[in-house]
Amino acid sequence: MGRAGRPQYDRHGVAVIMVHEPKKQFYKRFLYEPFPVESSLREQVADHFNAEIVAGTITSRQDAVDYLTWTYFFRRLLQNPSYYDLGGTDAESVNAYMSGLVAEALGQLEEAGCITQGDDDGDLGGGGGVVRPTPLGRIASFYYLRHQTLRQLGGVMRGGMGTREMLQALCSVSEFDELPVRHNEDKINAALAREAGVRFPPDARTADDPHTKASLLLQAHLSRLPPPIADYLTDTKSVLDNSARLLQALIDLAAHGGWLDTALAAVNLNQSVTQGRWIDDSSLLMLPHLEESHVEALEAAGLGCLPLLVEALAG
Repeated sequence: MGRAGRPQYDRHGVAVIMVHEPKKQFYKRFLYEPFPVESSLREQVADHFNAEIVAGTITSRQDAVDYLTWTYFFRRLLQNPSYYDLGGTDAESVNAYMSGLVAEALGQLEEAGCITQGDDDGDLGGGGGVVRPTPLGRIASFYYLRHQTLRQLGGVMRGGMGTREMLQALCSVSEFDELPVRHNEDKINAALAREAGVRFPPDARTADDPHTKASLLLQAHLSRLPPPIADYLTDTKSVLDNSARLLQALIDLAAHGGWLDTALAAVNLNQSVTQGRWIDDSSLLMLPHLEESHVEALEAAGLGCLPLLVEALAG
């Protein structure tokens, strides 16, 4: 629309929408007539179930079916069955569809280790109606993480992990799948990977991968490197927002596994991301406006850490 509506530029604008001829009437209707809004719950239903199972709202397969009948998804399912691949709107078809959807979602959660399923008499593994949350499911629900993320992290977490392994685990999760890698940003990522502040440079062949970009942005944040372009400021904020939840989940996963060294590595990385500094950087660098040259001068004066500096200032 150009500059239409902006003071001192223009008062009107013209938009031309170029579409395939068979879609022309569809877009005309979209512009001038009410358009139905469909539900996307089916694609995320497993994560919704996990949250409700942890909360105690859903304790059985029948509870899960009942839960779905109160959603917008169920209303649209009956109104537009073909959109949701429902064969017919008779009671038998709807019941079979809902039961299949619930069974598939609960199966995904069980495979990810987020729930257990059992018979009504409490016999777990019997494939009956009772569902119960696991520690992994509680972690996913508490930190608003996808069940796929917990399944992935559960497969890579182990004892003896250091900062490099923890950073790799953090940046490999599905929460970063949608991090944008724009045109020519693979070249920017490759150049960023060669910066001295990037301690763990990734494989250059993965420069166009969103997970590689997430790792580079985090390392640039820890080294206080200036963003190469303005878009990376927004991308870094997005990565940091997700990292806060993910790192807390990593700490809980390490504690659940009984791996003290891994838990400490996760705690250190979490603190590093919060402060925007590597864990082995001078604590003086956390003070505003202090640079490396200032730290060197303070160290030469025998004030190489925050406690010594505070003591000197107090005296």
